[in-house]
Amino acid sequence: MRCMITAQNVTSDLPLLVV
Repeated sequence: MRCMITAQNVTSDLPLLVV
């Protein structure tokens, strides 16, 4: 669960930072 949340958070943060 924690891994999934972290992965989703990172994935959502990556595009936001890139954009």
